[in-house]
Amino acid sequence: MTSLVDAQPGVCGSVAKADLDAKDAALLRAMGLSPNVRVRVCRRGTPCIVEIVGREGREGCGCRIGLSPELARHIFIDSVND
Repeated sequence: MTSLVDAQPGVCGSVAKADLDAKDAALLRAMGLSPNVRVRVCRRGTPCIVEIVGREGREGCGCRIGLSPELARHIFIDSVND
């Protein structure tokens, strides 16, 4: 598992775990970032930008979300890169 803040641009993976408070977790879920969602890391830094690729068996919306490094540090993905 790798945190979003440490993942290299271009890496794709599924959100495996998020150590967030309830308010932050709810906000990210509303934007499409939740457990088992596939994401692609577009940019590291400030902000950390991830693209929502989809959920298993379904394509995603293709939207991008900018996260602060402090928030991205607490979201972990299982790297898949396919």
